[in-house]
Amino acid sequence: MDSELAQRFDEISQHFTAINQRFEQLNGRLDARFGAIDARFERIDDRFLAMDEQFEELKDRVEESKRYSGILVEGLRYEVHLVAEGLATFIDGRYTQDQAHIQRQFRETQALMHLSYDQLRQRVENIENKDQN
Repeated sequence: MDSELAQRFDEISQHFTAINQRFEQLNGRLDARFGAIDARFERIDDRFLAMDEQFEELKDRVEESKRYSGILVEGLRYEVHLVAEGLATFIDGRYTQDQAHIQRQFRETQALMHLSYDQLRQRVENIENKDQN
């Protein structure tokens, strides 16, 4: 029985050796696959890092554009304010000129009307004087 038992142990040992070899092969394949997956994740990590850098650069550019736009807006505000002040000054000056012109025309028209009425009154008086004579 000892030889049978030893033989059986040898068979079991060989069987375990074969199973162990299979596990080693499987383990090697799994290690290779996990190595490939790890390499893929490293490439993905590198891509994410590159994208993060691009986003930071884009963020910096957006901030710079915002600052530049703010400066442009302030400049435009100042220029619009100057134009508005100039326009207000022009309108005030023009209004004053127009009012003076209207007043002058009114006085001239009034003077012409007085002259016309005086001339008409004079004519009526002359006609009345002629009729009385």
